Amino acid sequence: MKTALLGTSNLVMKNGFSSGFQYALPKSQIDNFSVGIGGVFLNEGIEKVERGDYDVVVIDCAVNDEILAQRKPELQRIFLRNFENLIFRICRSGSIPLVAILPRLEWLENNQAPPVANSYMSFCQDNSIPFLNGYSLIRRVLDIETSLTLADLFNNAAHLKRPLAGIIGSMMGIEARKLKQFTTQKREIRSSAEFRYVPFTHDAEQTGVVVHKNSLRCDKLRKLSEGESLSVPLAPGAKVAAVLYNSNVSDGTLIAEAAGTRCTLIVSSKNDSPHSKYQIGGVVTNWSYKNDKDVTVTVSLSETEEGKSYFELLGLVVLRDKNRRTQIELPQLKDYEVSARMAALPPAIAVAALTKT
Repeated sequence: MKTALLGTSNLVMKNGFSSGFQYALPKSQIDNFSVGIGGVFLNEGIEKVERGDYDVVVIDCAVNDEILAQRKPELQRIFLRNFENLIFRICRSGSIPLVAILPRLEWLENNQAPPVANSYMSFCQDNSIPFLNGYSLIRRVLDIETSLTLADLFNNAAHLKRPLAGIIGSMMGIEARKLKQFTTQKREIRSSAEFRYVPFTHDAEQTGVVVHKNSLRCDKLRKLSEGESLSVPLAPGAKVAAVLYNSNVSDGTLIAEAAGTRCTLIVSSKNDSPHSKYQIGGVVTNWSYKNDKDVTVTVSLSETEEGKSYFELLGLVVLRDKNRRTQIELPQLKDYEVSARMAALPPAIAVAALTKT
């Protein structure tokens, strides 16, 4: 069995979800293309997934999209269209998508319905896509083991404690293995938008390129200093949906211009992390400009009084309206919510995991 992981920091962190997933599938090839931030940015890795001939692709993005939409509600439609686009592309490549809706702490604390996660789960239900409802799973854990509280289960607002994340990852791995055993039925998956990743280092002869490596990735980024600019040609109908950059070193204000319209894309202060010189950051934008013809997007840095601005840019995510459809054989399940078929976490295992030092 060959599986790909495509998600947020929940799928990146060590001794967590991905470790548990690997533990459940010791003889399987598991490739991790996670970016560590929200769903729109996963378009950077989806092309690798499409080329990989995977049986199952685990996708996780709701946990970060939720907070971004909370800050800017107008982005919620972009997020749903992108989610449809990711599922469409996974299905078009012949892989079965398995969606992990991992929970955020504040929605459980306030006993509220998370709007982005709910829209993703509704899409999954309507299209017979198997998914994990992490919210209902955590509530079930608390119902079974009344001595536990949410504080026992979460490290912070966006991350479960690693032992618990590992157990959930292991359970998801078991479910992924089962998916190939079910009778299938043909389903039509539709998408209303095309999202495409455009690297700033598309020209191999470019100067000013820096290479960063970590345990999962080896990326080329384009350095940009004050007084410099980068131009990216886009086709008619395309607009910038997101920008990816190295947040650990980028410092200043990134300005974009297209069709006579200017937009402040990013205001960044470098993190100066002692642990890493490379951390992918990103911003989603609903910047609007006239795009009925070919257009060139130019990015540059504004001058600052405090010191020299500097950015390391990974790429753009470009959005274009495009109705698409594909057909795929999906498992014929009675209940497409994976968490409804999972046995609730055994209390003894949960307590033992959470009390490990």
